[in-house]
Amino acid sequence: MSPRFARSAAGEQQSIPLLDLEQCLAKSHPNEKTAPRVREHCRLVGKIAESLLRRLPPPVRKVLPEGCVTLAALHDVGKVSPGFQKHIWDKKLPELSPQLYNKEGFEQNHALIGEVALRHWYRQQAPNAADWATVVGLHHGLPCNAFHRHDADIFGGTSWASLRERLLKELTKEFGPPPLTPVPDSFTFVTGFVCVADWIASDEELFPPGRPLDEHLERIEEVLDRLGFLWPEPRPGLTFQEIFGFSPNDIQAKTYELADQPGLLLVEAPMGTGKTEAALWAAYRLMLEGHNHGLYFALPTRLSSNLIHHRVEGFLGKIFGEGMAARLIHGQAWLQEYFRRHWGPAKGDQSADTSTSPRSEEDPLRWMLAGGEEFRPSGSWFAPAKRGLLWPFGVGTVDQALLGVVQVRHFFMRLFGLAGKVVILDEIHSYDFYTGTLIEALIRRLRDLGSSVILLSGTLTTARRESLGINLAGPQQTAYPLVSREDSRCSIPELSPTVAKIVKLRRVSPEGAGFWEELESCLKQKAAVIWVCNTIARAQEIFRRAKEYFPEDLADVELLHSLFLPWQRYEKESRWAKRLGRHSNVRGPSLLVATQVVEQSVDLDADLLITDLAPTDMLLQRIGRLWRHPRKERPSSQPECWLIDYNCLEATDASQFRELLGGSAKVYAPYVLYRTARLLAARDSLEFPCEVRSLLEATYQDPQADDPPWVTELFSNLEESRKKLRDLALAAQDRNLPALRDEENVVTRYSEIPTHPLLIVKNIIDRGGEICVELLDNPRPAVCPNRGWSLAAAARLHLNMLSVPDWYLRGIPSKTIPGELAKYLEKSIHVLSWTESGGLVYDSRDGSTPLRYSKELGLYIAESERRCTDDDF
Repeated sequence: MSPRFARSAAGEQQSIPLLDLEQCLAKSHPNEKTAPRVREHCRLVGKIAESLLRRLPPPVRKVLPEGCVTLAALHDVGKVSPGFQKHIWDKKLPELSPQLYNKEGFEQNHALIGEVALRHWYRQQAPNAADWATVVGLHHGLPCNAFHRHDADIFGGTSWASLRERLLKELTKEFGPPPLTPVPDSFTFVTGFVCVADWIASDEELFPPGRPLDEHLERIEEVLDRLGFLWPEPRPGLTFQEIFGFSPNDIQAKTYELADQPGLLLVEAPMGTGKTEAALWAAYRLMLEGHNHGLYFALPTRLSSNLIHHRVEGFLGKIFGEGMAARLIHGQAWLQEYFRRHWGPAKGDQSADTSTSPRSEEDPLRWMLAGGEEFRPSGSWFAPAKRGLLWPFGVGTVDQALLGVVQVRHFFMRLFGLAGKVVILDEIHSYDFYTGTLIEALIRRLRDLGSSVILLSGTLTTARRESLGINLAGPQQTAYPLVSREDSRCSIPELSPTVAKIVKLRRVSPEGAGFWEELESCLKQKAAVIWVCNTIARAQEIFRRAKEYFPEDLADVELLHSLFLPWQRYEKESRWAKRLGRHSNVRGPSLLVATQVVEQSVDLDADLLITDLAPTDMLLQRIGRLWRHPRKERPSSQPECWLIDYNCLEATDASQFRELLGGSAKVYAPYVLYRTARLLAARDSLEFPCEVRSLLEATYQDPQADDPPWVTELFSNLEESRKKLRDLALAAQDRNLPALRDEENVVTRYSEIPTHPLLIVKNIIDRGGEICVELLDNPRPAVCPNRGWSLAAAARLHLNMLSVPDWYLRGIPSKTIPGELAKYLEKSIHVLSWTESGGLVYDSRDGSTPLRYSKELGLYIAESERRCTDDDF
């Protein structure tokens, strides 16, 4: 705790040197004469907030209280304090006030000081609304413990308190009083509004220091236009055919009909029936009729976000005109953009690799790099999602939206960015209990902020649908497909006859007689086969066996999982999306061995599916890759799924059941796998879509009377796990706990397998003025200059980086990282060198490791040195 100043016997405070208000700086600057002053900065932020408020869509303005602009103007009042000014003036302070320079023990946290000052004002003016002061304390992302008096010694005593009151009085005279109504539960949303205005004003490229305040004020509208704070009106009267190029089916028509007012909408329909277009068509109506403005399309993974992005941009181009962009918003969106612009179109041309961080207005990364204070590129330029959601239209991961409800820094920025928009949550069935609980909280918060939420799913159980906020009665509960609303209105669409299909189901074993011969026969008939494994290690083993068994010229056999370097995974995904997509002509003979990366939101069309046992809803997703598009010619008469037989139903106890499942028991709940295995044991076909709902309900029912006794143990374990995950999800939202890392997946997903970043290089060469890193993606090295910062080098490094399970790296040292290279990497990163034999080493002399990397297998552990089994991952 900071020491307090001594007091005389009479209780009088010792004199604390005071600066003039004109001498109080808002931020440090090489030339203190041109450094922005607190008063001018507060006025600029207030004026920006005024302009921003006028631009915001009506649903968002409706949520913001009267006086919110004043809160923005008051946000930095706490900088009028001796602790903060000593920090800013630093070594130059003796020239201005040697007396203040020699004083110690002041509080530096201006957000805390500002909150205390505003609370004092509220106690005198509107005691019931005093908690609005929390917005000022929170505007840098962390809550403050404001328990001191406003004139406490550590804040500068009465003289500095009077100076703050003077500034507060000036600002309330200009902008009016702050909010005087009691604080609602959603008050932290207002902090997002304040923070955005502060961020814009703090960007020295937008408002260069040293310019007159009047000049800055004249440029506010121009700056807001340039940054994209525009909410255009959609073109009226467009038809579905005009937007999407084909006629709507009944699912799409019914979804549009129910989107007649803002709210929560759920679309449950089979894979491949156009749920994406249904949601976008409904969003068009909601925006056209003025209920909502803006759109965020949230998906489970970065890959699915990347794939949907161009479709959403095409939609926006139709309803707003060409040039209307959708931001790609996830932790590596900047890398995707760089990869698309510099790697994909001109493979081998790395002429941009010596460029430095772009700052021109025209550069598409300008938005990602802009910002003041916490948003400086040096701090988090590679995580633009803090600001990406402010853009009117976005596509990204659901995690970016979920960071608005968990206790992380700047959670309120994401809420502000999503307020009043149409938020589409795709693949809603795919999340575990932890993330699912967060999604429930997100939906409630978005509805409070005037947003409409459209949920898309293959199907949900009745219990899950109700937990999301939609309650239905009677036969509607079990209807499928189904479009429903939170007000219990619903519609049962009719499906095209082409959607219905009967999938032949066979139980097989790669160890069984004739398995590989039969698969070879399918490939000889030019079948396109997808084989989905539950773990990476198993997928690698199946791929090895397939390569050993099949002649090289029989079929294209390839492996796809998450432990390929990003540049290589991108190439693989693009190649297979083209080969097995809607418009592909030459598809087989081919065998794609993959993990769950092909399970969701990927347009792959297989003739034959081979899959490990997985929960029914996941199996249905995988089966959705079968005969996905109408084709004139198929190598078989009906779609066929080969389900790998573990013989797990022959288990005599829970332990043996898990053992028979192998690694799958670590990926999915054993109880759910038991229910799925038993459900499918006596079946030789599945009928789509009429059986989907009943299959799902049967999978997630409680133990049955004829189950073996040990199944209750599996069920108890599942219930305990669900309670644990729910409790963890609730704790992650607790605003009284310390803020967590503001990163994707850190608090939005739960995993018992921690991961660690790994950079794979060929060589690191120190050339004195620069560090050259030789990488696997291109012969030309990534050049990291000693001075400055290179965007191209950062992108190249990230394209050669993996997130791996901790146990892969256990006991393995990292290569020494030169200081010039360290600024591009996380502190905890491992760096290993790749050798021509595929081995990864940490030292050129005697630094061998069990890890290997190949372009065929990705990252793996050499069998001769394998320390873990398939169960580990």
